[in-house]
Amino acid sequence: MSFTARPEAVGTAPERVGGQGSRDVVLAAADARSPHRRQPRVDSAHPVFFDHPADHVPGMVFLEAAPQVAHAPTGPRDALPGGLESAFARYAPCGIDTVFTATATATAAPCPTPSR
Repeated sequence: MSFTARPEAVGTAPERVGGQGSRDVVLAAADARSPHRRQPRVDSAHPVFFDHPADHVPGMVFLEAAPQVAHAPTGPRDALPGGLESAFARYAPCGIDTVFTATATATAAPCPTPSR
């Protein structure tokens, strides 16, 4: 199976998206003009995302992309995804242009430090 959604693209640095290893980063590096929009960077030999041949981008890639794209513009210390809404209305065939987008909906105060 061949996945053509830019697997050779330079990936986002793992520390920008929550500290995963580079193989688990599913986002290509950002275009400076659109830091909240990322194209996928997927390894079709990844043992979790592609545990069997597929002609589409597995939903697990989209679920992994959600927190990564939320963290990517500022790094994990400045963004904490508080929820996820998703609807898989159709397949995303391999080889089509796909873009992951994060939208900030609220600004919250920092979490308080627990007292002992």
